[in-house]
Amino acid sequence: MLVLRCSQALRLAYALRVTPPSQSKEAAAAFNSLLLRTFATLGDISTKELGAPWDPQREDSPSPLSQLPLPLDLGGLGLRNQEHLAPLAYLGSLGLTLATIRDHVPQLAQAVAALADLGSAHPLPALEDARQAVEALRSRDVTLTLDPKTPFSWEAATAQSWPRLQKRFCRASDARRYASLVSDRAVPDWHRNRIRSCGGTGAANFITAMPAGAALRIPDAAYRFLLRWRLGLPLP
Repeated sequence: MLVLRCSQALRLAYALRVTPPSQSKEAAAAFNSLLLRTFATLGDISTKELGAPWDPQREDSPSPLSQLPLPLDLGGLGLRNQEHLAPLAYLGSLGLTLATIRDHVPQLAQAVAALADLGSAHPLPALEDARQAVEALRSRDVTLTLDPKTPFSWEAATAQSWPRLQKRFCRASDARRYASLVSDRAVPDWHRNRIRSCGGTGAANFITAMPAGAALRIPDAAYRFLLRWRLGLPLP
């Protein structure tokens, strides 16, 4: 499981950063399917169980699939949904390059400046994808910032290069998904409390520990038991 977490997206990460989300969606969905099947096989958990709502009496109740992509410190397993990641990765790449494109590719300077016009679609599909990604994040009440003191705006985003923007946007998006999950009344109380507990200090040590010796190894059956408890699945 440790190897799966560390290697899950290395081959896809670069493609997501340089490809508009509308064009990477199919590949991201295929990767998600493979990742989920691999996790289910290693954890001896059926994909049907992972997709089953925590409250079977409510059709709108989330399932373990809502918890799985969250970072470890927010109660998840860190197995990111690549469709959700795609717009964040793409925006992170643009955050580093838009100012350079504006300054060194004169024929695109006007197109970059047009991102600030929020009232209409952008004429370049690659930049329209970026505009739509920002609007989608804002519609989910994700707080977007370029650095701790600078709220996101296209004017500011194109004024200079902004490093580590993907990480910043991912953290904001994760925080919003976590807040929605633990405040969702369609999630039974004990599941919401369990997710909060899973983000506590040391709660994910069994996932991150390197099995370097007998004292750090967990039997397969015990590890699968811990995974099922962390995801709120029925215990054997």
